[in-house]
Amino acid sequence: MTLTKVTITRVRRETLGKLFTEIKEYALTEKYETKQEKLTFLNYTKLPLYFIVIIAFSMGLAEVLYYVSRVVDGFQIARYNVTMGYELPYRTLEYIDITDGWIYALFCAYQIIFIPCVVLGYVGFDCMFVNLSIQVIAQYAILSYKVETVLNSCENFHKGMKELVLRHYRLIRLTEELENTFNFSIMQQLMGTTMHICISGYYLVTSKEMNDSITLTEELENTFNFSIMQQLMGTTMHICISGYYLVTV
Repeated sequence: MTLTKVTITRVRRETLGKLFTEIKEYALTEKYETKQEKLTFLNYTKLPLYFIVIIAFSMGLAEVLYYVSRVVDGFQIARYNVTMGYELPYRTLEYIDITDGWIYALFCAYQIIFIPCVVLGYVGFDCMFVNLSIQVIAQYAILSYKVETVLNSCENFHKGMKELVLRHYRLIRLTEELENTFNFSIMQQLMGTTMHICISGYYLVTSKEMNDSITLTEELENTFNFSIMQQLMGTTMHICISGYYLVTV
C-alpha cells in the first residue's frame, strides 16, 4: 500500500501541485467578513493538524514495534539455530550471509531509515487528502454564512447573489478535481485496509489460541497488529467523514 501511494503521488504530482495552489489561493484570497466566518475557517484549519499528529504517531508506533519485534526475532533465530544466520527486519537483497552479531547490528542500524520512509510514504497521501478536503469543506461552511448574510441584507442583493453563485460553482469544480485526483487511491486504501484488518485480526485470534505461553516477540507482534488495526480504522473513519461532509455540506 505504501508503494502504491508513493507511485500515485509521483504520477499525479503535477495535478496535485495545481490543486494545492488553487485551494491555497482560494483560501487566502477569500474575504472573511463576519466573526462566524473567521471562527469557522480557524476551527476547520485546526482539524488537519490533529489528524496528522494522531495518524503519524500511531503509524510510527506500529512501525517501531514491527522493527523491534523483527530484530528480537532475528537474534532468537540465530541463537537457537546458528546455521540459519540472522534475519533482517526488512527483507532486502543480501550479498553475504549474516552470521556475525556485529554485522547484523550494523545492518539493523542501517534499516532504521526504513521506518520514516514507510511512515511518510503511507501517511503523507492520507494527510494530503484530509487537508485538502477539509479546506474545501471549510469554504462550503463559510459560503453558507455568506448566503445568510446576503439574504438578510437589502443592499446589493443581486450582486451579492451573483458572487455567491460564482463561488459555489468554483467550489463544485474544486470538489470534482479533488474527487478525480484521489478516487483511485481511496478505493485502494479502503480495500487494502479491509484486508489488512481481517488478516491482523485473524493473526491476533489464532496466535492466542495456539500458544499458551506468549514470548516477547509474539507480544510485540500482537501489539503491532493491534496498533496497525487502530491506525487503519482511524484513517478509514477520517476518509469516510471527509467524504460525508463533502457530500452533505
